[in-house]
Amino acid sequence: MKLSALLLLLRMRIKWHPAQEALAGAGIAVGVALAFAVLVANGSISRSTGQVVDALAGRASLQVVARDSRGFDRGLVEKFRAVDGVRAAAPMLEQRAVLHGPTGSASVLIASIDPALGRISTGLPAWASGGLLLVRGLVLPQPVAAKIGTEQPGSAVAADVRGRRTQLTLAATLGHDTLGPLSDASVAVMPVAELEAITGLNGRVTRILVATASGQRANVARKLRRIAGPGLRIAPARDELTLLGKALEPSNQVTGFFAAMSAVLGFLLAFNAMLLTMPERRRTVALLRVIAACPRGEIVRLVIFEALVLGAAASLVGLLIGLALCATVLHASTDYLSPAFTLGSGTIVTWGPVLLASAGGLVACLLASVPPIFDVFSGRPADGISAAHGRAAYAVCTA
Repeated sequence: MKLSALLLLLRMRIKWHPAQEALAGAGIAVGVALAFAVLVANGSISRSTGQVVDALAGRASLQVVARDSRGFDRGLVEKFRAVDGVRAAAPMLEQRAVLHGPTGSASVLIASIDPALGRISTGLPAWASGGLLLVRGLVLPQPVAAKIGTEQPGSAVAADVRGRRTQLTLAATLGHDTLGPLSDASVAVMPVAELEAITGLNGRVTRILVATASGQRANVARKLRRIAGPGLRIAPARDELTLLGKALEPSNQVTGFFAAMSAVLGFLLAFNAMLLTMPERRRTVALLRVIAACPRGEIVRLVIFEALVLGAAASLVGLLIGLALCATVLHASTDYLSPAFTLGSGTIVTWGPVLLASAGGLVACLLASVPPIFDVFSGRPADGISAAHGRAAYAVCTA
């Protein structure tokens, strides 16, 4: 049976039974959307945060981290840079703060920028880090500025930092073209002098990103520990992702179970929706077999073709609906983690959920098409076959 004939018979089915086909497609789309949305929402926190950490850490393999928000003496930076095997060391002063604007509030990490960060970070271009050094005031990613309702440079922003409220001036808002993945993070940037002034942490830093020579990471880590002493923590540059994974483990277990149940529920919904069209599909198979005398192989090919077309079209609609759901209704809240982690807020879609949800829709369609295929080899004609339908089937089969 030619492709044109397969398409003709499919078009005739949709024309004769639009409600049944629409219900079957809707059931498959809902099932795919539910499974896809839960799978994407479940993994977006860790994936988007991973992009932020990778962009910031860049070429760094180690970091020196203070054990509390008071930081440590900035004078240690030069000692770390003098260690054999250290290619670059970028100090940062970071403080958690809550920003208040006309329409809302946002919990952010306010950080200072050092010239050395441009040589380490892969998500912040060297020209951007150099330009930020010249800025006076607060720099925000556009999503954070939109959340608090302050996007106009020169606007006043109230900041609660270390138990005190300070009035800051918004210097600029930057988007993805400048900050890359960092534009999705809940962060803010200030000159180190201004950040020291509002926090009272003069000459202090809270983190140093360290880029080491190839093969020197372990050796450099030992030397840094001897210099740092027990008051500082020497950790991998991406250690925050490990800690975030542990913090998310209970939530991932719950949402993982919900994702599995949603996938099963979606599969059953798609399968049952497909079964709505089974009586008419079985009558069509009987028509082709008895009246049109089509070969069994051609009929099986037709049944599989119709199932694949319906499953693919409904799965595509379901993926679009699921994407809208995971970005709105099922978007995971990260507010409870923001005081401890620099989180990304983007919705990250990978091929895994796409393929898994689509495969579920296609498999449901194919499994629901098994009864008509059984009829092909059973030898039992169907009842209630009209002459008009018989002529149509004959015309398609012989096309």
